[in-house]
Amino acid sequence: MLPQTSPKPGARLARPVQEGRFKSPVIEDDDHLLTVLRYIEANPVRAKMVERASEYRRSSYASHAQGAANELLSVCQPYEQLPAYAAVRQRRWEAYVEQTPDADELAAIRRSVERSLPFGCEAWVDEVK
Repeated sequence: MLPQTSPKPGARLARPVQEGRFKSPVIEDDDHLLTVLRYIEANPVRAKMVERASEYRRSSYASHAQGAANELLSVCQPYEQLPAYAAVRQRRWEAYVEQTPDADELAAIRRSVERSLPFGCEAWVDEVK
């Protein structure tokens, strides 16, 4: 991504090139973390970039649903604590990501990201705001 204006050689940009793109809300617990992970891994499907999450190569989906090694990923403890056998965990994760989340879940995640709010149950979010 290029900045909107070209600075003079050696000049510093006044703002980051990817300003506003990266969001990192506080997440209540492991269940909500897995919900957000599913949301992220299913984004290419919702954006109609691919028909199935497995078709999008630039995602953690291949690691979680298919066991592909990815040195760029940190271990996600809540994911690792799903069923002990990797094959079972991967099949269940694939089915979970392929499910269409309900409208309320999607709205809650989007609201959290867009407004920089914590993500979790409503009472918890109200408490930590």
